[in-house]
Amino acid sequence: MKIQNAAAMALCMALVATSSAQEAVTNREADHQSLRELLKKAEAAINAQDIAGLQSCFLKEFVFTSSDQTVIASGEEMKKYFDRLFNNAESPIAQMKTEATADILTRFTDAHSGYCAGVSVDTYTLKDGRVVKIQNRCTATLAKENTEWKAA
Repeated sequence: MKIQNAAAMALCMALVATSSAQEAVTNREADHQSLRELLKKAEAAINAQDIAGLQSCFLKEFVFTSSDQTVIASGEEMKKYFDRLFNNAESPIAQMKTEATADILTRFTDAHSGYCAGVSVDTYTLKDGRVVKIQNRCTATLAKENTEWKAA
């Protein structure tokens, strides 16, 4: 009888844990909305060349590989990268606008992290007036820092 009670209790605990885990996975609309807002914020910062605004979208420690294969792992590296792209006298780029779209909802790996994939269409206006559009594939690892989602 004790074994049956213990087995029944373990089964009940497993069912409760499973339903809680499923609820945690399926009831993430608030997180998805926060992540949509993060995407909009990052996109707006890129389009305005607002480096401080873009930096605020990332964790303190992050790594990012740009479309030209430059690896950026600090706020200072990000600033230097944008200066090189837009403010350097030798740079051919006058302006860049991006439109990013997620292909999938973020897939959460636990309560505070997940990953996503998507595409961006980047429009570069060159200093000589030409306009070039490039489609880029992208992936992102995301982490919740305190109550705020950020790119990792």
